[in-house]
Amino acid sequence: MESLSCWKFAHLASQQQSASYKTNGIRKMTASDIDKLWVGANFKPVFDQMLHPALALLFSAIGLVYAGKFTVTRGDLGREATFAVISSLALGLAVVVGAQVCGLYL
Repeated sequence: MESLSCWKFAHLASQQQSASYKTNGIRKMTASDIDKLWVGANFKPVFDQMLHPALALLFSAIGLVYAGKFTVTRGDLGREATFAVISSLALGLAVVVGAQVCGLYL
């Protein structure tokens, strides 16, 4: 069953209430029918909704820190390469996860 919005749920609840007053062929909703209405993307837990933005901020912070370290460590080629790789990977992940936050899936 597809997930229903709050408005559809309220409409179905009002139909159920009117059906309890007049029973002209409308089937009463059972507890399992009501449980099915609450399943879906509209009622995700808060942690699940906040995971992608938190990951995007984390990756961008890591990328910016290592990009800053890359600019400070001039002269040591090994450290420069390591910091450049870490910062570009972290910023790339931040872009991908940030796009997923906006609803674009890369």
